[in-house]
Amino acid sequence: MNHIRNLHTDENPEYTACEHGDDYPEREWLQSGTKVYDKLREEWLRTRLVNGIGMMSPHAQTSKVESFHNILLHFCPKLLVYSYQGMKCRLYLAVLHWNENCDRAQAVDAEGNPVYRLKYPRSKEGGHTVERVLTAGTCGYVKALMRVVVELVENRGAAQRQHGGATASTSTECLSSSPRQWRSRASF
Repeated sequence: MNHIRNLHTDENPEYTACEHGDDYPEREWLQSGTKVYDKLREEWLRTRLVNGIGMMSPHAQTSKVESFHNILLHFCPKLLVYSYQGMKCRLYLAVLHWNENCDRAQAVDAEGNPVYRLKYPRSKEGGHTVERVLTAGTCGYVKALMRVVVELVENRGAAQRQHGGATASTSTECLSSSPRQWRSRASF
C-alpha cells in the first residue's frame, strides 16, 4: 500500500524498499484518506485475496513434495509388495533419481527462446494453462551406482580368496542386517 502513495521504503524487515530504484516515470500518486485510496485498500486487504496470495507463495507450495511422491510411486508402486530390503533399495533409487533431476533447467528452442506448452487439465473444464517445458531427465547416477556395485563385488571376491572363506564387507553387513541392528551401530 505504501508504493501507490509514493512511499518506497518501510521499516518492515521483510520489505525494506521497492526493487525498482529511483528510475521510474513521473506520475500522480494516491493520497491517504481519499475515497479512491480507501476503496482500493479495502479490496486489496480482503481476507480471501490475502489468503490466495499466501497460497501462491513459493514458501507454501507442495508441488515439489508431490513430484517426489510421484517418483517414489514409479519406483515402488503401492500395488506390489516388497521385502524390507527391496523397499529400502527402491527408496534409495528414487532419492538418487530425484536428486539428479529435481532442478532441471527450462528447455530452449533453436533460437534460444524458452519453450512452453499448453495443458488442458480437467479441473479447468476446457480451459488451458501454460506450462514450462523442462530439459529431459537424466540417469547419470546409474553408471556411478554400477561402478560402486562392481567395486563391492570385486573387493568381496578378493577378500574371500584372501581369507579362504565368506567374509562380508561392512556395507554388505549393513544392507543385510535388520533395522533394529543397524540403528545401534555407531558406524552406520
